[in-house]
This record gives sequence, structure tokens and C-alpha cells, in this order.
Amino acid sequence: MGCLEDDIPEETQRFIEAVFEVFRLSAIVIFFPKAMWPFLSQWKQFVAAWDYLFYITEKLVNKKIKETNERIEKGCSVEGEYLTYLLTSTKMTPVDIYGSLCELLLAAVDTTSNTTSWILYNLAREPSIQQELYEEVNSACPGDQIPAVKDFARMPLLKAVAKETLRMYPVVTGNARLIVEKDVVVGGYHFPKNTLFHLCHYAVSQDDSEFAEPQSFQPHRWLRGGGETKHHPFASIPFGFGTRICLGKRVAELEMYSVVTRLIKHFEVRPDPSGVTVMSKTRTLLSPASPINLEFIDRK
Repeated sequence: MGCLEDDIPEETQRFIEAVFEVFRLSAIVIFFPKAMWPFLSQWKQFVAAWDYLFYITEKLVNKKIKETNERIEKGCSVEGEYLTYLLTSTKMTPVDIYGSLCELLLAAVDTTSNTTSWILYNLAREPSIQQELYEEVNSACPGDQIPAVKDFARMPLLKAVAKETLRMYPVVTGNARLIVEKDVVVGGYHFPKNTLFHLCHYAVSQDDSEFAEPQSFQPHRWLRGGGETKHHPFASIPFGFGTRICLGKRVAELEMYSVVTRLIKHFEVRPDPSGVTVMSKTRTLLSPASPINLEFIDRK
């Protein structure tokens, strides 16, 4: 989509702005009954933003289909690509594919970038942990070697840093699930069929009965021998769990690992010289309430 170009294409910039509008307006729309949505002053903006997201997704998918067909005609292999897999699968209709990819693109804009920003923010404020991570990255990828997917398996601290950041700043602060099969009893409380359960990740992951000093950035708590008392396995599930787990979890993790390792390998990250503490704010997603300003000092 041209996000890494010096000059971001206008369509891409509009796509990013539409994503922001969807999340901003969702925080308003979600609190009203569905029957009232068309009467809200923000409804037309909300629909227009979604329409643009679907327009761009359909355009990208159709372009990919054309490129794939051209490669097939030339006798080239098209295996191993996510979209190709979806297009050749009989389990999804074209409408399902457009919808899934639109959600994947939508979810990849603010989520991954926000979490990566929080990771760098935390590392800048904890130079000893940053140095330890720098040494881990250099050990796995010495010299000018660029970290690849296979290298991340040898970077446990990197994964712990990401987990701890997501514990402190879960992009999605809660998850709702509808129990449709039957009545259930949880903790001695009876819940009838069709009860809507909502789990607030943010509250649970900040609970000091689950995590010691929850406001403190301690990635070592996720490592073996880190000294942390074992917490409940669902105390921090920022990507959700089960069949409805985040569709882009693996992609998001790889993006964060790639960006963070390459930055840490080449730069020392320092906090804003003004000493500003950045707070979080919920705009459907948990985001920085103010810009995260950092200094990047060349290590060479």
C-alpha cells in the first residue's frame, strides 16, 4: 500500500484516516441500540469510513487476483501466499474473503503501530532492559545480519518485552462473548442462555493479585526463572483466545519483532528529554493520549 514510501499515496493516507474514524465513531455508536444508529449525527460518517475501507480492500484483492492469474498463465508458482490460499479455498465465499481481509487491514493499522510505540517507550525508560535486549539481538544476529523469522525463536527476552507491553497496554481493552448453547453456572452464579459476557483485559492484567507491581514494566516475569508467581493463564490475553482469536496475531507479532529488533540493533532509544510521561486513552482501542516522542541515537 506504499506505507514505507517517502511520500505515502493519497489513497493509503485516506485509508489510515478512515480506520481512525471507524474506531473513533465506534466508541459512540456502540453505546446506542441498533435501531437508533441511522438517526445518529455521526452515522453517515461511520458508514462512509467503512465504505472506503471496503472499496480499497476490494481494489487490492482484485489487483492481486489479476497478478495471480498472470503468473499462472506464465507457469509461475503461486503457492504459499495468504490471499491465494483464501481464493482457492472452498470454505469461504468471495464476500467472506473481502470481509476478512478488510478486517485484517483495518486491525493492522493502529494496533501494531501503537503496541510497537509502547514497546519502544518502555525500553527507552528502562535502559538496562534495552541493553539486555540489544545483546540478545546481536547474539542471535551478529554483525550486519538482519533478523529473520527463524532468529526470533532465539530471542526469549524480545517476546517477553512484547508480552509485558501488551499486558500493560492491551490494544483491545475487552472482549465480549455470547453464550448461546445452554445455561451455565460460573463461580456459583447462574447465567441463562444468550447471556453476554464481557471480559476487561485491561483491568485483569493490572490486577496486583495476578501480577506483582502491575504498573511496573517487568518483562522478565514472562521468562522461566523470572521470579514471578504464576498467574492465571487468562490474566493477560490481548489477542483473545480460541476460535475467535485475533486473525492477525502471528502477522502482528512478526511485524513488531522485526521493527523492534532492527531499531534496537542500530539505535539506542532514549526517552523524551522533557521527561513527559505518556498516558493511555481509550478510543475504542487503547492508544497513547499524547504523542510518544523518543530520541534515536546511532550506535555506530
